[in-house]
Amino acid sequence: MFGTSWLTVRLTGAHLNPLLAWPDIAGIGVLTGTGFTVCLIFADLSYDNTAHLTQAKSAALLPSASASLVAALILSRRNTLHRRLRQQTAQPR
Repeated sequence: MFGTSWLTVRLTGAHLNPLLAWPDIAGIGVLTGTGFTVCLIFADLSYDNTAHLTQAKSAALLPSASASLVAALILSRRNTLHRRLRQQTAQPR
């Protein structure tokens, strides 16, 4: 998702919304990497052997959980930044 967004901006006249930055897109891009449910569906359709099915589900769980944690970290940091920016713009000077 991040790569496609970056290429779209680079190769076309598209631009990001001023309230959105590349780290925001990166966080969402990492979050889309979870894909755990799709992996489980493919595993269920691909394996009849219980041992192989268990291994396939286990192999899908670790990267999905890792991607979810990384996305949560990125997006929580971006949320903190956006909250600070909103407070700064809301306070009269």
